Amino acid sequence: MPLADHLRELRNRLAKGVLAILVVTVVAAFYYKDITDFVTRPVLDSIGCPQTFGQLAKSKDAHCAHLTVSGLLAPFTLALKVALTTGIVLAAPVWLYQLWAFVAPGLHRNEKKYAYAFVGFGFPLFLA
Repeated sequence: MPLADHLRELRNRLAKGVLAILVVTVVAAFYYKDITDFVTRPVLDSIGCPQTFGQLAKSKDAHCAHLTVSGLLAPFTLALKVALTTGIVLAAPVWLYQLWAFVAPGLHRNEKKYAYAFVGFGFPLFLA
């Protein structure tokens, strides 16, 4: 394949991967408080604090942990970081497939076997 065709395919695959990340990020932005509650729940349960993230901001209970958000734009950046991280993690099957579909045609048969073995062992470990 000529270089221009490789670059065109790379551009298309990158666009698909980035689009998947953006779509999931936009959806996650609407649910960032729920996602933050889900992530902070184990820590709060371990210290005996029954509240969620939204209630923690209003609570003044001395026995509870509090998320400290200091700065003018910190609440916005927290929401953005949570949404973007969620987008990258949940869209991983799409962008990893796009990466594989771009790289796989250039690999030899034995290199593909090693890659399949890596994915075969790595996927269950990722889920765990």
